[in-house]
Amino acid sequence: MDLLKELNDLLQSKIEVTEAKHVTPLRSVADAMDAYLDVEKMYHFEGSRGLSNLDKVLNIIGYRNLDEFLSDNPGCIENMLEWIKDQDNEEWLDNLNNKIDDSMIEEKD
Repeated sequence: MDLLKELNDLLQSKIEVTEAKHVTPLRSVADAMDAYLDVEKMYHFEGSRGLSNLDKVLNIIGYRNLDEFLSDNPGCIENMLEWIKDQDNEEWLDNLNNKIDDSMIEEKD
């Protein structure tokens, strides 16, 4: 809940709220993150800009850097590895095949 409060506090400071308009605190990390990305105009996550934006987001939620975040969230690493597995990348396949030999592969029936 501290994360939601921090994101909400940041959003409150970024959004101009008139007396006639009341901003309701967001109730989910997903909603708060979407609002934060909109407020900060973070619409692109490619290349160095993407890494910079990710670094800003990680700082906002309480991490110094990507290494610290990944160390604290092994599920993210698992999801990244699954994402890599889902890619149809010949270069990655060749590189992986060069690191293994037939004796390392379990036979699957």
